[in-house]
Amino acid sequence: MAIRGRRKSIFIACEGESEQGYAAMLQSFANDVGLRVHLDLKVPGKTGSAQKLVSKSIAIAQAKQRGSGNKYASKYIILDTDWLSPVRAENTRVKQQAERAGFILVFQDCCFEAFLLRHFEASRNATPPNADDALRQLSRVWEGYRKGLAAKHLLKKLSSDMVRAAAMRPQNQDFEELLRDIGLL
Repeated sequence: MAIRGRRKSIFIACEGESEQGYAAMLQSFANDVGLRVHLDLKVPGKTGSAQKLVSKSIAIAQAKQRGSGNKYASKYIILDTDWLSPVRAENTRVKQQAERAGFILVFQDCCFEAFLLRHFEASRNATPPNADDALRQLSRVWEGYRKGLAAKHLLKKLSSDMVRAAAMRPQNQDFEELLRDIGLL
């Protein structure tokens, strides 16, 4: 379906190639139904912490917007909860920094593979305790899964209906707002 005219621009920063592939898949779903939206996907590189990911994402978005006539309608940062600090005050500072810069944080409980696991009906309520366990569980419902899949590979296994259902799961609730903003919910 052809998309004409100015599109709503949404900035999405994420931790790595897996999330980038997922966001590109969301763009494909939006294009398929003719939504006038552009997802500007950025991976700030290896950061190692939620604080660094948020800081780099803010800097990238600000640099892209400087002098640009096309402003972002909204800005998101997707990150794993297992990246959060054990120190509550540090997490509060990260959230406040993101909010001050106009970003919405989208948390994956505990990691991207756990988030993906909840796309499948058989594991819809899965709550793996860590990334290794999430990967093991996901490998049981998705034979041949590997980290860093591009959108074209995700599209072979996941449907827009699965994505919408997964966004409604309690552990994935932050994705509901993102999907609504895109227009997929």
